[in-house]
Amino acid sequence: MNLPASSYPTELKTREDYDFARQNFDFSLWKKDWRALLFCKTWRTTKTSDSLDGLIQDSTHRVIKNQSPAGVSYVEQEYVDDPSAKINLFGLTQEEVKQILIAAGDSADELNELMKKEGYANAVTSEIVKNDTSEEVTAKQAELDAKYAASKAELYNQYVDAAIHADTETQESIKNLMAQIDAQYDADYAATKEK
Repeated sequence: MNLPASSYPTELKTREDYDFARQNFDFSLWKKDWRALLFCKTWRTTKTSDSLDGLIQDSTHRVIKNQSPAGVSYVEQEYVDDPSAKINLFGLTQEEVKQILIAAGDSADELNELMKKEGYANAVTSEIVKNDTSEEVTAKQAELDAKYAASKAELYNQYVDAAIHADTETQESIKNLMAQIDAQYDADYAATKEK
């Protein structure tokens, strides 16, 4: 017998809180809180350099270009488990949380899509500007990169919020917007090279 929705806790802080909610309330109430546990990664700076040489860009690494009056620098970051994420503090793994959600009736396909979006660095990584001899082109590309990264980061945050709240309609809308931004970015980036 489930407890009434009106008594659902406003905040879950401990593993015991999460287990209590799961064991005593309807799945529709605790689903969003348990899904939120899947988001347990963060960017950690691994290197700073004046050039791209030796820096890694792949599914778990990104490079951020910093432009300042002193010149250009690059920061390499790795997408790693966040030791302060609740899932890690509770001693759980993403797979364990996923299995709990599936056992309660969550969609394995939705969870896989959610984890795919959250789990790979390229979901939020902006393109890095390669070395170019033209300062004007480099400046235009840096401005374009900054606008693109800001747009993608905002949409990514909205996507995560929609995913946490199981709002699939908003998620689809955001995916379409991201595809449009990617296409526009590619066109704008190509245009900077032509001039």
